[in-house]
Amino acid sequence: MRHVFFFFFCSMLFFSCQKKMYQKSILDFRQGMIDDHLQDERSPIKKAEIDYLQYFEPNQDWVFQCDCEKISNPKILDVPTSSGKIKLFEPMYLLHCPKNGSSFSLTIYQNIKLRQMEAYKDYLFLPFTDESNDVTSYGGGRYIDVMTADVTSGSYTLDFNKAYNPWCSYSDGFNCPIPPAENHLSFPVLAGEKKYAGEVKH
Repeated sequence: MRHVFFFFFCSMLFFSCQKKMYQKSILDFRQGMIDDHLQDERSPIKKAEIDYLQYFEPNQDWVFQCDCEKISNPKILDVPTSSGKIKLFEPMYLLHCPKNGSSFSLTIYQNIKLRQMEAYKDYLFLPFTDESNDVTSYGGGRYIDVMTADVTSGSYTLDFNKAYNPWCSYSDGFNCPIPPAENHLSFPVLAGEKKYAGEVKH
């Protein structure tokens, strides 16, 4: 009986430590995003607006292990932006993710212009909308950054805790891609960045 209790105690301690480590990793990720805002002169978020950035609590229930299917013979997609301009993206991968006995799918894209630049050639893009938009999250949807190395094994760990708002959620004047309709999720994603609490700049 003593051994059973000791094993149970060690298991609980392990999972507690694992949870705290994960939460810290997400908080560090978000701090990195904030630091990027403060270091980028183009960013609409300045030091005085940092407190208006709001987030859901880190929650591992919003991490999904997805099958990642490379899209063959993809067609270049004209993606409208918040300013009305068009940006060109190529659909690269289709994710199939299990959720509560069902599943959902999302497409990962690559910006045609950016991949011609050495510094950004390995950057992929996962924009999405969901049923939390205009309620607890930004109405225009959110983004998740992906690197090509993250998906080469045929699987991808999708972490909605890393979802963030486009710059146009804070200010007018930016060309933020509007998530394609195929990347609309029929459930609310209560993870990642929430709706901006400050005044949107015009």
